[in-house]
Amino acid sequence: MPLPARLFLLITATLLVGALYGYVRFVNAQAFERRELPVVYAQFLLESATQTGGKVIIESGSNSKHAIVPDILADYFEAPVITVAQNAGYPLLPKLYNLLHHVEAGDVIVLPLEWNLYADDAVLSTDFLAAISRPESSMTHYYDALPPWERGRFLLTQYPLQEAVSSIRAMTDPLEFARENLATASGIQTRLWSDGRWAWGNTESRDNNANVAPAVGRLSCNDYVFASQQRNNFRISSEFRRALSALDRLREKGAQIFFTWPAVVDSPDSPCYRDAAFMATVQAYAGDIRAMLQAAGYPMLGDYRDSHFTARCFVDTYYHITSACARERTRALLANLRAAGAEPIRARTGPRAFLRTAERRLDAMRPALLAPLEPTLPAVSRVTAQTLETDVLLSGGWAMPEERGTWSLGWRSTLVLRLPPELASAERLRLRIRGDYFNGVEKTGVQIGSTDRGRHVLQNKVLWISQAQLDGDLLRLQLTHEDVRSPYELGRSDDQRKLKFMLRELVIKPAPKRGQGRKHRKREVNVGET
Repeated sequence: MPLPARLFLLITATLLVGALYGYVRFVNAQAFERRELPVVYAQFLLESATQTGGKVIIESGSNSKHAIVPDILADYFEAPVITVAQNAGYPLLPKLYNLLHHVEAGDVIVLPLEWNLYADDAVLSTDFLAAISRPESSMTHYYDALPPWERGRFLLTQYPLQEAVSSIRAMTDPLEFARENLATASGIQTRLWSDGRWAWGNTESRDNNANVAPAVGRLSCNDYVFASQQRNNFRISSEFRRALSALDRLREKGAQIFFTWPAVVDSPDSPCYRDAAFMATVQAYAGDIRAMLQAAGYPMLGDYRDSHFTARCFVDTYYHITSACARERTRALLANLRAAGAEPIRARTGPRAFLRTAERRLDAMRPALLAPLEPTLPAVSRVTAQTLETDVLLSGGWAMPEERGTWSLGWRSTLVLRLPPELASAERLRLRIRGDYFNGVEKTGVQIGSTDRGRHVLQNKVLWISQAQLDGDLLRLQLTHEDVRSPYELGRSDDQRKLKFMLRELVIKPAPKRGQGRKHRKREVNVGET
């Protein structure tokens, strides 16, 4: 080839490589919303569990959210159990790379993968694209977990240009982003303080089928469960083979890895695993999967037919079973794990202590979450149940506001409100707190700014505040609670929130001038003033 032609090809190739590199860098920097606080509760738990001295991680699609009861596993392993499982339409490789950042030696990873994850090709589902892109940006951690070469491959071969452009154009308003983060923190704290399986990641417990998935009505169980296999003629996909390399890296870090079959359930109208000729093909395919895993050194626990449930267990899809059947399935899984040699971990940080550790991590993140929002607070002298969401920063330890007020969550609740200039400059203020108690009245600890104001019954309480207790024009109020219980714990309802005090109203007024205090107190019948 003549020299000019070679130079032309070299320059063209260099420009092309430069253009592709520039595109990857630009999209990587501009198309994805980075969050210090993950939107997904299970991801927050995973990021909080890097020094537990051992944990159990369950990763798959949503069948594990419904079919595994973490408490049963936690009792045996004596370690935190985190159900990271998300939608089965999300690709497996980013899920495994995400685990790689948070696994430590001694961890146990259980993979009850849905059938499609063995057969899916590299085409991304619309659900996954929406989840990692703006405006949703709830699963960006899956993209961020990819190593640089995998990110480049992802952006050039899987992430559509149209999706990248849409995500870049949907830039998030900084204040709205900050409000979303604070709401996320509230949701995380709600789950940290819940009872039972709700605290352990992406777990769901449902026992009704009022909202059956539309696809269940259109497809038989076999067509729904094996849709990917029927598209690719029952071949194990190259994407799954690539995922095995990420598993090897997890194993190198000292994790024990166990595969098992997904829970599959008959619907009232369509039984699963029927049709002898079709199931002969499935049986051979299951054998291929087991053989591939065995060759790679990974055990597959049990037989897929052992995780098949009748319609009595059906909730809303062929992969979701009731809580009673989930307990049955979890006990069988535990028996298989023990038979395969999985021994108790006996983690340094036990299951319940881990949740408190995670809460301390959340508390440490709050100042950064609040910083953008405090300057936007309106100046108010009265806050009611109807204005709690707009006029106050419920900075920690509160549930979402309700019609009557907002409940405390856990042992400590904090809030911030801004005072009008005439109150912020007053020498002395009068703060009235009105609220109700759950499961009996108690004295609530009160701290204003850095000043401990003792313990008081806050059903209708007046406290005097000096200007020194304010932070400029901000009033920072912290309440501490003692006997926190959930309605679920007391057998009153399925509500697993740990409640104590419902805040209904705050009123701040200037203190009466000297000489008026006696006359003023006569009007405050049955109201304590401190």
